[in-house]
Amino acid sequence: MDKYVLVEYLSSIKTAICETFKHTQRIKLTSFDVSNHYIILGTNSGGIYIFKRTPCEFLRLIPSKEGSTVHVKISPDEKNLAVASARGLVIILENFFADLNVRPLLFTEHEGHAITVMKWHGNSVYTGDNNGKIAVCSVHAKLTKAIFQTPSSTLMSLDSSIVQIDTYKNYLLISTKTRTYLCDTEKEQYKQIGKKLRDGNFGACFSQTDFSDHFDGCEGVRKAFKTIEGEDSFSSKVSNDVRLYCSRPGARLWTANFEATVLSTYQFRNSLNVQSSDLITIESAKDTRLRVTKFDEIEISKDFNFCKVYLLYKNIIMTYDNKGIYFFNVEKNNIVCWSHAFDNIRDVKILKPHIYVWRNDLQINIISLQSLEEIVINTLISKQYLLCSDLCVQFNEEVFALIEKSKKINLISILRTKLKELEENDLLGKIENILNKLDEYYKDQTVGLKFENGIVLVENQYSAQATTLPENIESNFENLDTNKDLKILYKQYVLNKTHKLAELTESSKILTNTNLDELPSLFESFIKYVKDKSEEDATLWCKEQLLKFVSKSLYNFDQLKPPTVEALSRYFLDLNNYKTDCCKCGFPLPRAHKRKLDHYNLASKLFNYTENKQEYLNNIPLLYKINACELALNLAKITQFSDKEVFKKVLFTMTYDKWDDVIKLYIKLSQCQCLNCTETIDIDGLLTWTELGMLMVESIGPKNANRLVTRYAQYIPKGELKQEFYQSCLFSMTCPNQGVAVKFVEEVRAAGTSKMLGDCLEQFLQKQHSGLQSPHKSITPDSNIKCSYCQISISNPVLREVKHCVCGHYYHQVCFKSHSSICKYCVEDTNS
Repeated sequence: MDKYVLVEYLSSIKTAICETFKHTQRIKLTSFDVSNHYIILGTNSGGIYIFKRTPCEFLRLIPSKEGSTVHVKISPDEKNLAVASARGLVIILENFFADLNVRPLLFTEHEGHAITVMKWHGNSVYTGDNNGKIAVCSVHAKLTKAIFQTPSSTLMSLDSSIVQIDTYKNYLLISTKTRTYLCDTEKEQYKQIGKKLRDGNFGACFSQTDFSDHFDGCEGVRKAFKTIEGEDSFSSKVSNDVRLYCSRPGARLWTANFEATVLSTYQFRNSLNVQSSDLITIESAKDTRLRVTKFDEIEISKDFNFCKVYLLYKNIIMTYDNKGIYFFNVEKNNIVCWSHAFDNIRDVKILKPHIYVWRNDLQINIISLQSLEEIVINTLISKQYLLCSDLCVQFNEEVFALIEKSKKINLISILRTKLKELEENDLLGKIENILNKLDEYYKDQTVGLKFENGIVLVENQYSAQATTLPENIESNFENLDTNKDLKILYKQYVLNKTHKLAELTESSKILTNTNLDELPSLFESFIKYVKDKSEEDATLWCKEQLLKFVSKSLYNFDQLKPPTVEALSRYFLDLNNYKTDCCKCGFPLPRAHKRKLDHYNLASKLFNYTENKQEYLNNIPLLYKINACELALNLAKITQFSDKEVFKKVLFTMTYDKWDDVIKLYIKLSQCQCLNCTETIDIDGLLTWTELGMLMVESIGPKNANRLVTRYAQYIPKGELKQEFYQSCLFSMTCPNQGVAVKFVEEVRAAGTSKMLGDCLEQFLQKQHSGLQSPHKSITPDSNIKCSYCQISISNPVLREVKHCVCGHYYHQVCFKSHSSICKYCVEDTNS
């Protein structure tokens, strides 16, 4: 039986929440939700507080006039937010984060009743109330449906208050206080599961989770669902592996199928006499040590019942009540873990592997149920070597037993080296039995495999002396006894000493014909080969060759073994360490965005694949370019990074007030002060006032940009606002698209014809001032024609000089004369 442990992760979430609400004693939390990037808090004032999930920090407040919130629910794609008010109203905020002037959609199906449940599925949110009504509200309704049907409707009116709703494909599983129903949203029908009634807050869930974001379900549905009675068919094509779990009184669970037929009953009453689980507390620091809290309770109370139920892992069901939280193994019919360490629980949210537990008002704990193998390996990968060793001591027998069953546990062999480096000899002695067992068990675990070309692959699953490759995989690499290949690679190695870019056909062929998952092992063998042959360290060369090879290929990392991806990641970070592009506090310096990075496309793929993005950003701050939307959440950081292209990616999120804050930060940064720690920094690469101004023109328009520039004119050095800024302001007022106007001015500047554009603007202003209007020169009456180069209308009142070519193309005079890329066959029409 797998050993599971209950873990609490200490975080800054409580501090961030308390800091936000410390001056608002009358505001109380009434609801919460958690997603990949956000923590959403609803309050009795109706305001919605949005926090960044990790690291936890307050982002923004969305006010509401609809009264206290009882539920908040963020959509799976994190674009839309559903809010239930105490008045029974459902409010949906579309694009709630991107659109700062979000206009709420209001639905009144539950008005006058208490909404008890909300559940997103695709673009629809299902709601239930204390009167038994089930409704659906949809966003992004298809145009044809939106014309003829309302995007909300009442689906069912059931017998009692709704306790829980779960979804799977086109099915709803609805649990009321007395019954459980299975609903088919495609057939618009539902059927009761089982016949025996109950009375209480009993929940239900599916045995598999459907994460589809593209389910269209009840979008536009108007009709109420029909009930299927008795033995009537409720057939379905859903896999037989998917089951339905329904809570029953007396610590029981029903399991049912998609015919709404009860298959069996699990009785857990006899499993409750198990002592409360120990609680392991983990901090993020590298040198943290094991903290275990023990509890004296020897069994769960006899009046225990399942309430709401949630699928945590395969066969693992979680439930909670006011006293604590409980985990059951349905397959083995026993309790896995339980604890009353977290009482007064008001709600929980699961974001695997974490469980967010909301208690009382401002208290949110982050816990996790993990297998012993999982937590040992995770602490090892996080380089918490002391904590990993402490776990091996605490669970010595269990870890010892994992050696013959786990494919990963051999990774902890690196602890022998690490503990010696840390001079933790006493701790090393306590886990010596485990490390010795690893040596003994893997010593003879080799498998030979002969390829058609005669190469023999020898799989050595463990090597106590391997220390040159990344720590979390170094003891798991294979060895290749391929003398011929090693000799060819050695020729390439010697050649690259004098001709860095030269490539031998033979060596390229070896790399191409070798499976990528096997390449780290090949290079490991080569490092040893070179060491023996010439006493040189070829590790750096091997890392460069592997990254170079992978960069040329389009590999899907999901198809690679985790150790291979980890090796690529570690190699890349080893060879690209640009911590000097950061301030001592970790904030990126302005010059970071100018860094030229080898294998940038590979870096992008690795960065998007890894879960530990912060390590990449700390080593290579240039990668903030990839993380633009995340960077925009921190105005100080995006200002100090000072990359024009990153700003352009997030212009849609920037408001007048945000630009006002950016200018204040920019003024401070111009004085060589880090915006995070105020230390003196190098500001090489900082945006110019002109570039900043043109970004504001593109984002909030020329009038607002001018207002801000005028407001802070005293801080702008004379001559820092170049003519391009003023040209952008004037020209954008004549274009329907500010971005197009700014881009045009930038291209004109690059072509060296800013004076020509300036003359055009001067003529335009003179005519505007005098009130005179004259027809365009060399232009047809059709104002829909666009310049073949810049795609701006040839009837633009500033660019009045137009050239008509014999081939039929039209160009603004500015575009025609300043851009050599215009087709050489385009000749000026002499009659124009």
